[in-house]
Amino acid sequence: MSSVTDRLIQGSMWLSLSRAIVNGLSALSTFVLAWYLVPADFGLVAIATTIQVILSSVTELSLNQALIRHESPSETHFSAVWTLSVTRSAVLALLFAAASYPIAEFYNEPRLTSVMLALSFSLLLSGLANPRRVMLQRDLIFWQEFVLNVSQKLVGFVVTVAIAAIYQSYWALVIGTLAYQVTNIIVSYTVLPFWPRITFRHAREATAPLNQTIYPGFSKVRNDPVRLIAAYQRAQALLAAVALPAGIGMAVVADPMMRLALGEKWVPAIFIVQALASVFALQTLGSLVQPLGMAKGHTKMLFIRDTQMLVVRVPIIIAGLMMAGLPGVVYARVLTGLISTVVNMLLVKRLINLPFFQQLAANFRALASVAVMAAGVWGLSHVLNTPTDKLALALHLAILVVTGGILYVGSSCVLWLAMKKPNGPETEVQRIVVKFLSKAKRIAVPKSA
Repeated sequence: MSSVTDRLIQGSMWLSLSRAIVNGLSALSTFVLAWYLVPADFGLVAIATTIQVILSSVTELSLNQALIRHESPSETHFSAVWTLSVTRSAVLALLFAAASYPIAEFYNEPRLTSVMLALSFSLLLSGLANPRRVMLQRDLIFWQEFVLNVSQKLVGFVVTVAIAAIYQSYWALVIGTLAYQVTNIIVSYTVLPFWPRITFRHAREATAPLNQTIYPGFSKVRNDPVRLIAAYQRAQALLAAVALPAGIGMAVVADPMMRLALGEKWVPAIFIVQALASVFALQTLGSLVQPLGMAKGHTKMLFIRDTQMLVVRVPIIIAGLMMAGLPGVVYARVLTGLISTVVNMLLVKRLINLPFFQQLAANFRALASVAVMAAGVWGLSHVLNTPTDKLALALHLAILVVTGGILYVGSSCVLWLAMKKPNGPETEVQRIVVKFLSKAKRIAVPKSA
Protein backbone atom coordinates (compact mmCIF):
# COMPACT_ATOMS: atom_id res chain seq x y z
CA MET A 1 0.00 0.00 0.00
CA SER A 2 1.19 3.51 -0.77
CA SER A 3 2.94 5.68 1.77
CA VAL A 4 0.05 8.16 1.58
CA THR A 5 -2.40 5.46 2.66
CA ASP A 6 -0.07 4.33 5.42
CA ARG A 7 0.17 7.90 6.68
CA LEU A 8 -3.62 8.13 6.52
CA ILE A 9 -3.87 5.11 8.78
CA GLN A 10 -1.29 6.53 11.18
CA GLY A 11 -3.16 9.83 11.15
CA SER A 12 -6.42 8.05 11.91
CA MET A 13 -4.77 6.36 14.88
CA TRP A 14 -3.40 9.67 16.24
CA LEU A 15 -6.78 11.33 15.81
CA SER A 16 -8.63 8.35 17.29
CA LEU A 17 -6.37 8.56 20.35
CA SER A 18 -6.91 12.32 20.50
CA ARG A 19 -10.68 11.95 20.34
CA ALA A 20 -10.63 9.18 22.93
CA ILE A 21 -8.72 11.40 25.38
CA VAL A 22 -10.81 14.49 24.62
CA ASN A 23 -14.08 12.56 24.94
CA GLY A 24 -12.82 10.92 28.12
CA LEU A 25 -12.00 14.30 29.63
CA SER A 26 -15.41 15.62 28.56
CA ALA A 27 -17.18 12.70 30.22
CA LEU A 28 -15.06 13.00 33.36
CA SER A 29 -15.68 16.74 33.46
CA THR A 30 -19.44 16.17 33.24
CA PHE A 31 -19.36 13.65 36.06
CA VAL A 32 -17.28 15.89 38.33
CA LEU A 33 -19.32 19.01 37.59
CA ALA A 34 -22.53 17.16 38.38
CA TRP A 35 -21.34 16.95 42.00
CA TYR A 36 -20.85 20.70 42.31
CA LEU A 37 -23.46 22.19 40.00
CA VAL A 38 -27.20 21.76 39.65
CA PRO A 39 -29.04 20.98 36.38
CA ALA A 40 -30.22 24.61 36.18
CA ASP A 41 -26.58 25.74 35.89
CA PHE A 42 -26.02 23.49 32.89
CA GLY A 43 -29.29 24.67 31.35
CA LEU A 44 -28.35 28.32 31.72
CA VAL A 45 -25.02 27.95 29.93
CA ALA A 46 -26.55 25.54 27.38
CA ILE A 47 -28.94 28.25 26.17
CA ALA A 48 -26.05 30.62 25.47
CA THR A 49 -23.76 28.04 23.90
CA THR A 50 -26.54 26.70 21.65
CA ILE A 51 -27.16 30.16 20.25
CA GLN A 52 -23.40 30.61 19.86
CA VAL A 53 -23.02 27.35 17.93
CA ILE A 54 -25.91 28.18 15.59
CA LEU A 55 -24.52 31.65 14.92
CA SER A 56 -21.06 30.26 14.20
CA SER A 57 -22.23 27.40 11.96
CA VAL A 58 -24.42 29.50 9.68
CA THR A 59 -21.59 31.99 9.07
CA GLU A 60 -18.79 29.45 8.52
CA LEU A 61 -16.43 30.54 5.73
CA SER A 62 -14.49 27.26 5.22
CA LEU A 63 -11.20 29.18 5.28
CA ASN A 64 -9.16 26.18 6.46
CA GLN A 65 -10.42 24.09 3.55
CA ALA A 66 -9.41 26.87 1.17
CA LEU A 67 -5.83 26.76 2.51
CA ILE A 68 -5.66 22.97 2.21
CA ARG A 69 -6.92 23.12 -1.36
CA HIS A 70 -4.41 25.82 -2.39
CA GLU A 71 -1.36 24.40 -4.16
CA SER A 72 1.23 26.60 -2.43
CA PRO A 73 -0.18 29.08 0.13
CA SER A 74 2.17 31.94 1.01
CA GLU A 75 2.52 33.98 4.19
CA THR A 76 0.15 36.50 2.62
CA HIS A 77 -2.49 33.81 2.18
CA PHE A 78 -2.19 32.87 5.84
CA SER A 79 -2.45 36.52 6.87
CA ALA A 80 -5.50 36.99 4.65
CA VAL A 81 -7.21 34.00 6.26
CA TRP A 82 -6.28 35.30 9.71
CA THR A 83 -7.68 38.75 8.84
CA LEU A 84 -10.95 37.29 7.58
CA SER A 85 -11.24 35.04 10.63
CA VAL A 86 -10.67 37.91 13.04
CA THR A 87 -13.13 40.14 11.16
CA ARG A 88 -15.81 37.45 11.18
CA SER A 89 -15.31 36.58 14.86
CA ALA A 90 -15.35 40.28 15.85
CA VAL A 91 -18.66 40.85 14.03
CA LEU A 92 -20.16 37.70 15.59
CA ALA A 93 -18.94 38.75 19.05
CA LEU A 94 -20.61 42.15 18.70
CA LEU A 95 -23.88 40.59 17.48
CA PHE A 96 -23.83 38.03 20.27
CA ALA A 97 -23.15 40.68 22.91
CA ALA A 98 -25.89 42.95 21.52
CA ALA A 99 -28.39 40.09 21.67
CA SER A 100 -27.57 39.22 25.29
CA TYR A 101 -30.09 41.49 26.98
CA PRO A 102 -33.07 40.81 24.64
CA ILE A 103 -32.48 37.04 24.90
CA ALA A 104 -32.18 37.24 28.69
CA GLU A 105 -35.51 39.10 28.76
CA PHE A 106 -37.09 36.52 26.47
CA TYR A 107 -36.07 33.66 28.78
CA ASN A 108 -36.74 35.77 31.90
CA GLU A 109 -33.25 34.92 33.11
CA PRO A 110 -31.13 38.00 34.07
CA ARG A 111 -27.99 35.89 34.54
CA LEU A 112 -28.03 35.07 30.84
CA THR A 113 -26.88 38.60 29.97
CA SER A 114 -23.53 38.31 31.73
CA VAL A 115 -23.02 34.76 30.47
CA MET A 116 -23.56 35.79 26.85
CA LEU A 117 -21.30 38.83 27.24
CA ALA A 118 -18.52 36.57 28.50
CA LEU A 119 -19.06 34.04 25.71
CA SER A 120 -18.98 36.84 23.12
CA PHE A 121 -15.33 37.22 24.12
CA SER A 122 -14.93 33.51 23.42
CA LEU A 123 -16.26 34.11 19.91
CA LEU A 124 -13.65 36.82 19.41
CA LEU A 125 -10.85 34.56 20.64
CA SER A 126 -11.88 31.80 18.23
CA GLY A 127 -10.82 33.96 15.29
CA LEU A 128 -7.33 34.65 16.63
CA ALA A 129 -6.00 31.09 16.34
CA ASN A 130 -3.02 30.36 14.11
CA PRO A 131 -4.20 29.64 10.53
CA ARG A 132 -1.01 27.67 9.83
CA ARG A 133 -2.38 24.91 12.04
CA VAL A 134 -4.36 23.59 9.10
CA MET A 135 -1.12 22.71 7.28
CA LEU A 136 -0.60 19.91 9.78
CA GLN A 137 -3.63 18.26 8.23
CA ARG A 138 -2.49 18.96 4.68
CA ASP A 139 0.95 17.47 5.30
CA LEU A 140 -0.51 14.56 7.32
CA ILE A 141 1.39 15.57 10.48
CA PHE A 142 -1.11 14.40 13.05
CA TRP A 143 1.00 14.08 16.20
CA GLN A 144 1.20 17.88 16.52
CA GLU A 145 -2.56 18.05 15.98
CA PHE A 146 -2.82 15.55 18.83
CA VAL A 147 -0.76 17.84 21.09
CA LEU A 148 -2.92 20.84 20.21
CA ASN A 149 -6.26 19.10 20.75
CA VAL A 150 -5.32 17.36 23.98
CA SER A 151 -3.54 20.34 25.56
CA GLN A 152 -6.40 22.78 25.09
CA LYS A 153 -8.97 20.25 26.31
CA LEU A 154 -6.82 19.40 29.33
CA VAL A 155 -6.42 23.05 30.34
CA GLY A 156 -10.13 23.68 29.90
CA PHE A 157 -10.89 20.61 32.02
CA VAL A 158 -8.57 21.66 34.86
CA VAL A 159 -9.87 25.23 34.95
CA THR A 160 -13.53 24.21 34.79
CA VAL A 161 -13.25 21.59 37.52
CA ALA A 162 -11.13 23.82 39.79
CA ILE A 163 -13.58 26.74 39.63
CA ALA A 164 -16.57 24.42 40.09
CA ALA A 165 -14.96 22.83 43.16
CA ILE A 166 -14.05 26.17 44.74
CA TYR A 167 -17.04 28.37 43.89
CA GLN A 168 -19.74 25.84 42.84
CA SER A 169 -20.97 28.27 40.21
CA TYR A 170 -22.09 28.04 36.58
CA TRP A 171 -19.20 30.42 35.82
CA ALA A 172 -16.96 27.34 35.88
CA LEU A 173 -18.47 26.33 32.52
CA VAL A 174 -18.01 29.80 31.03
CA ILE A 175 -14.45 30.41 32.25
CA GLY A 176 -13.50 26.88 31.22
CA THR A 177 -14.58 27.70 27.67
CA LEU A 178 -12.48 30.87 27.69
CA ALA A 179 -9.46 28.94 29.01
CA TYR A 180 -9.93 26.43 26.18
CA GLN A 181 -9.82 29.20 23.57
CA VAL A 182 -6.82 30.96 25.12
CA THR A 183 -4.88 27.68 25.22
CA ASN A 184 -5.72 27.07 21.59
CA ILE A 185 -4.21 30.43 20.65
CA ILE A 186 -1.07 30.07 22.75
CA VAL A 187 -0.27 26.48 21.79
CA SER A 188 -1.04 26.97 18.08
CA TYR A 189 1.49 29.82 17.79
CA THR A 190 4.01 27.93 19.92
CA VAL A 191 3.92 24.78 17.83
CA LEU A 192 3.82 26.68 14.52
CA PRO A 193 5.45 30.14 14.85
CA PHE A 194 3.65 32.73 12.74
CA TRP A 195 3.35 36.51 12.91
CA PRO A 196 0.10 37.53 11.17
CA ARG A 197 -0.54 40.93 9.67
CA ILE A 198 -3.77 42.56 8.58
CA THR A 199 -4.35 42.17 4.85
CA PHE A 200 -7.27 41.43 2.56
CA ARG A 201 -5.05 40.42 -0.34
CA HIS A 202 -6.01 36.94 -1.64
CA ALA A 203 -9.22 37.17 0.41
CA ARG A 204 -11.25 36.18 -2.62
CA GLU A 205 -9.22 32.95 -3.02
CA ALA A 206 -9.69 32.15 0.68
CA THR A 207 -13.45 32.45 0.53
CA ALA A 208 -13.83 30.20 -2.52
CA PRO A 209 -16.22 27.29 -1.91
CA LEU A 210 -14.48 24.27 -0.90
CA ASN A 211 -13.31 18.04 6.90
CA GLN A 212 -10.59 17.89 8.86
CA THR A 213 -8.79 14.60 9.42
CA ILE A 214 -8.74 12.50 6.29
CA TYR A 215 -9.53 15.21 3.70
CA PRO A 216 -5.92 16.18 2.87
CA GLY A 217 -4.92 12.56 2.49
CA PHE A 218 -7.93 11.74 0.31
CA SER A 219 -7.12 14.74 -1.88
CA LYS A 220 -3.71 13.22 -2.66
CA VAL A 221 -5.25 10.03 -4.11
CA ARG A 222 -8.51 11.46 -5.48
CA ASN A 223 -7.53 10.79 -9.12
CA ASP A 224 -6.73 7.12 -8.47
CA PRO A 225 -10.08 5.33 -7.85
CA VAL A 226 -8.56 2.06 -6.66
CA ARG A 227 -6.23 3.70 -4.13
CA LEU A 228 -8.98 6.09 -3.02
CA ILE A 229 -11.43 3.25 -2.30
CA ALA A 230 -8.74 1.31 -0.44
CA ALA A 231 -7.73 4.36 1.59
CA TYR A 232 -11.35 5.14 2.44
CA GLN A 233 -12.17 1.60 3.54
CA ARG A 234 -9.06 1.24 5.71
CA ALA A 235 -9.54 4.63 7.36
CA GLN A 236 -13.27 4.03 7.87
CA ALA A 237 -12.72 0.56 9.31
CA LEU A 238 -10.12 1.86 11.76
CA LEU A 239 -12.36 4.68 12.99
CA ALA A 240 -15.31 2.32 13.36
CA ALA A 241 -13.18 -0.21 15.25
CA VAL A 242 -12.46 2.49 17.85
CA ALA A 243 -15.73 4.43 17.91
CA LEU A 244 -18.22 1.56 17.89
CA PRO A 245 -17.01 -0.22 21.06
CA ALA A 246 -16.52 3.13 22.81
CA GLY A 247 -20.06 4.37 22.06
CA ILE A 248 -21.95 1.10 22.44
CA GLY A 249 -19.85 0.23 25.47
CA MET A 250 -20.81 3.55 27.07
CA ALA A 251 -24.47 2.73 26.41
CA VAL A 252 -24.48 -0.75 27.98
CA VAL A 253 -22.72 0.39 31.18
CA ALA A 254 -24.54 3.73 31.44
CA ASP A 255 -26.74 2.62 34.33
CA PRO A 256 -24.03 1.69 36.88
CA MET A 257 -21.68 4.36 35.54
CA MET A 258 -24.12 7.23 36.08
CA ARG A 259 -25.33 5.89 39.43
CA LEU A 260 -21.72 5.72 40.62
CA ALA A 261 -20.51 9.02 39.13
CA LEU A 262 -23.56 11.25 39.48
CA GLY A 263 -25.83 9.66 42.05
CA GLU A 264 -29.45 8.61 42.05
CA LYS A 265 -30.71 12.08 41.11
CA TRP A 266 -29.40 11.58 37.56
CA VAL A 267 -31.04 8.17 37.00
CA PRO A 268 -33.77 9.64 34.73
CA ALA A 269 -31.02 10.77 32.34
CA ILE A 270 -29.59 7.26 31.85
CA PHE A 271 -31.73 6.53 28.80
CA ILE A 272 -30.48 9.75 27.17
CA VAL A 273 -26.85 8.59 27.47
CA GLN A 274 -27.77 5.13 26.21
CA ALA A 275 -29.63 6.43 23.17
CA LEU A 276 -27.24 9.19 22.12
CA ALA A 277 -24.04 7.20 22.75
CA SER A 278 -25.38 4.41 20.55
CA VAL A 279 -26.44 6.61 17.65
CA PHE A 280 -23.23 8.67 17.76
CA ALA A 281 -21.25 5.43 17.52
CA LEU A 282 -23.27 4.15 14.56
CA GLN A 283 -22.92 7.48 12.75
CA THR A 284 -19.20 6.75 12.48
CA LEU A 285 -20.05 4.41 9.59
CA GLY A 286 -20.65 7.34 7.26
CA SER A 287 -18.64 10.02 9.01
CA LEU A 288 -15.86 10.27 6.41
CA VAL A 289 -18.15 11.38 3.59
CA GLN A 290 -17.39 15.03 4.43
CA PRO A 291 -13.61 14.90 3.85
CA LEU A 292 -14.18 12.54 0.91
CA GLY A 293 -16.58 14.97 -0.74
CA MET A 294 -14.19 17.86 -0.09
CA ALA A 295 -11.31 15.94 -1.66
CA LYS A 296 -13.39 15.11 -4.74
CA GLY A 297 -14.58 18.71 -5.09
CA HIS A 298 -18.29 17.87 -4.63
CA THR A 299 -19.01 20.66 -2.16
CA LYS A 300 -22.39 21.38 -3.78
CA MET A 301 -23.47 17.80 -3.07
CA LEU A 302 -22.48 18.19 0.58
CA PHE A 303 -24.40 21.47 0.83
CA ILE A 304 -27.51 19.87 -0.66
CA ARG A 305 -27.18 16.98 1.80
CA ASP A 306 -26.94 19.36 4.76
CA THR A 307 -29.95 21.33 3.56
CA GLN A 308 -32.05 18.21 3.01
CA MET A 309 -31.13 16.79 6.42
CA LEU A 310 -32.09 20.09 8.06
CA VAL A 311 -35.49 19.95 6.36
CA VAL A 312 -35.94 16.34 7.55
CA ARG A 313 -34.50 16.74 11.06
CA VAL A 314 -36.43 19.81 12.25
CA PRO A 315 -40.00 18.50 11.77
CA ILE A 316 -39.10 15.08 13.22
CA ILE A 317 -37.62 16.66 16.35
CA ILE A 318 -40.55 19.06 16.71
CA ALA A 319 -42.98 16.16 16.34
CA GLY A 320 -41.05 14.18 18.96
CA LEU A 321 -41.18 17.13 21.34
CA MET A 322 -44.92 17.66 20.83
CA MET A 323 -45.81 13.99 21.26
CA ALA A 324 -43.50 12.87 24.07
CA GLY A 325 -41.51 15.81 25.45
CA LEU A 326 -37.82 15.23 26.17
CA PRO A 327 -37.96 11.46 25.51
CA GLY A 328 -39.55 12.25 22.15
CA VAL A 329 -36.70 14.62 21.28
CA VAL A 330 -34.14 11.94 22.16
CA TYR A 331 -35.88 9.28 20.07
CA ALA A 332 -36.21 11.76 17.22
CA ARG A 333 -32.48 12.45 17.44
CA VAL A 334 -31.78 8.72 17.22
CA LEU A 335 -34.03 8.37 14.17
CA THR A 336 -32.50 11.34 12.36
CA GLY A 337 -29.02 10.07 13.23
CA LEU A 338 -29.75 6.73 11.60
CA ILE A 339 -31.23 8.45 8.55
CA SER A 340 -28.11 10.64 8.32
CA THR A 341 -25.88 7.55 8.44
CA VAL A 342 -27.73 5.88 5.57
CA VAL A 343 -27.67 9.11 3.53
CA ASN A 344 -23.92 9.50 4.08
CA MET A 345 -23.21 5.93 3.02
CA LEU A 346 -25.31 6.40 -0.13
CA LEU A 347 -23.32 9.55 -0.91
CA VAL A 348 -20.09 7.57 -0.53
CA LYS A 349 -21.45 5.19 -3.17
CA ARG A 350 -22.04 8.13 -5.51
CA LEU A 351 -18.61 9.63 -4.85
CA ILE A 352 -16.40 6.56 -5.29
CA ASN A 353 -18.79 3.88 -6.57
CA LEU A 354 -18.43 1.82 -3.39
CA PRO A 355 -21.68 -0.14 -2.86
CA PHE A 356 -23.62 0.32 0.38
CA PHE A 357 -23.30 -3.28 1.52
CA GLN A 358 -19.61 -3.35 0.62
CA GLN A 359 -19.14 -0.42 3.02
CA LEU A 360 -20.91 -2.42 5.72
CA ALA A 361 -18.77 -5.46 4.90
CA ALA A 362 -15.60 -3.47 5.58
CA ASN A 363 -16.91 -2.88 9.11
CA PHE A 364 -18.37 -6.36 9.58
CA ARG A 365 -15.92 -7.52 12.24
CA ALA A 366 -16.36 -4.37 14.31
CA LEU A 367 -20.16 -4.55 14.07
CA ALA A 368 -20.30 -8.27 14.92
CA SER A 369 -17.81 -7.91 17.79
CA VAL A 370 -19.72 -4.96 19.22
CA ALA A 371 -22.94 -7.00 19.08
CA VAL A 372 -21.24 -9.84 21.00
CA MET A 373 -19.85 -7.34 23.52
CA ALA A 374 -23.19 -5.61 24.06
CA ALA A 375 -25.11 -8.87 24.44
CA GLY A 376 -22.54 -10.28 26.87
CA VAL A 377 -22.34 -7.17 29.05
CA TRP A 378 -26.12 -6.71 29.05
CA GLY A 379 -26.67 -10.33 30.07
CA LEU A 380 -24.00 -10.19 32.78
CA SER A 381 -25.40 -6.95 34.22
CA HIS A 382 -28.79 -8.60 34.66
CA VAL A 383 -27.31 -11.73 36.20
CA LEU A 384 -25.26 -9.75 38.74
CA ASN A 385 -27.89 -7.10 39.52
CA THR A 386 -26.89 -3.50 40.24
CA PRO A 387 -25.70 -2.97 43.84
CA THR A 388 -26.39 0.21 45.80
CA ASP A 389 -23.18 0.42 47.84
CA LYS A 390 -20.63 2.72 46.16
CA LEU A 391 -17.67 0.35 46.50
CA ALA A 392 -19.68 -2.62 45.27
CA LEU A 393 -21.06 -0.49 42.43
CA ALA A 394 -17.52 0.50 41.37
CA LEU A 395 -16.48 -3.17 41.35
CA HIS A 396 -19.63 -4.07 39.40
CA LEU A 397 -18.83 -1.42 36.78
CA ALA A 398 -15.19 -2.55 36.51
CA ILE A 399 -16.30 -6.16 35.93
CA LEU A 400 -18.66 -5.08 33.15
CA VAL A 401 -16.01 -2.89 31.45
CA VAL A 402 -13.33 -5.60 31.57
CA THR A 403 -15.80 -8.22 30.34
CA GLY A 404 -16.83 -5.96 27.46
CA GLY A 405 -13.22 -5.33 26.48
CA ILE A 406 -12.40 -9.04 26.50
CA LEU A 407 -15.49 -9.93 24.48
CA TYR A 408 -14.83 -7.23 21.87
CA VAL A 409 -11.12 -7.91 21.40
CA GLY A 410 -11.61 -11.66 21.54
CA SER A 411 -14.43 -11.64 18.98
CA SER A 412 -12.46 -9.35 16.66
CA CYS A 413 -9.43 -11.65 16.77
CA VAL A 414 -11.49 -14.81 16.20
CA LEU A 415 -13.29 -13.28 13.21
CA TRP A 416 -10.05 -11.89 11.79
CA LEU A 417 -8.37 -15.30 11.97
CA ALA A 418 -11.47 -17.05 10.60
CA MET A 419 -11.46 -14.66 7.63
CA LYS A 420 -7.75 -15.47 6.99
CA LYS A 421 -6.32 -12.18 8.30
CA PRO A 422 -7.68 -9.60 5.81
CA ASN A 423 -6.32 -6.04 5.85
CA GLY A 424 -8.00 -3.96 8.51
CA PRO A 425 -7.57 -2.49 11.99
CA GLU A 426 -6.16 -5.79 13.25
CA THR A 427 -3.41 -5.60 10.63
CA GLU A 428 -2.41 -2.16 11.83
CA VAL A 429 -2.35 -3.30 15.45
CA GLN A 430 -0.29 -6.36 14.51
CA ARG A 431 2.21 -4.19 12.65
CA ILE A 432 2.55 -1.84 15.63
CA VAL A 433 3.07 -4.77 18.02
CA VAL A 434 5.71 -6.32 15.76
CA LYS A 435 7.60 -3.02 15.53
CA PHE A 436 7.41 -2.56 19.28
CA LEU A 437 8.66 -6.07 19.99
CA SER A 438 11.44 -5.65 17.44
CA LYS A 439 12.64 -2.44 19.10
CA ALA A 440 12.35 -4.00 22.55
CA LYS A 441 14.42 -6.98 21.42
CA ARG A 442 17.16 -4.73 20.04
CA ILE A 443 17.30 -2.85 23.35
CA ALA A 444 17.36 -6.04 25.42
CA VAL A 445 19.99 -7.73 23.24
CA PRO A 446 22.53 -5.05 22.18
CA LYS A 447 24.80 -5.75 19.27
CA SER A 448 28.07 -7.40 20.18
CA ALA A 449 31.20 -5.33 19.87
